Amino acid sequence: MSTLKLTGKEARDIVNEEGDDFERVEEKMEDTTRWSIHYSAIHKQISTGKYFIFYFSRGATEMQDEEPYEYEDKVIIQEVKKELVQVEQWVPVKESE
Repeated sequence: MSTLKLTGKEARDIVNEEGDDFERVEEKMEDTTRWSIHYSAIHKQISTGKYFIFYFSRGATEMQDEEPYEYEDKVIIQEVKKELVQVEQWVPVKESE
């Protein structure tokens, strides 16, 4: 697996879909705080066919002026791949059990 070493502006342009070499595959809201909404997004690098995950946040309201990676000089982005993952969890017992 590889990583991308980007500037904050380069990473911001990718998550804002302003670049030509990346396309968003999916985006998911991960968490919220009083001032921010935190996301993860998978982007495919068209030139290599590789997929990378971006973690970023945006302001939660129109009054919160927060853009992804705006205060970061360097950003390291991890390559990812899609894989089936089994998860064990606790579920309610049905009456007939």
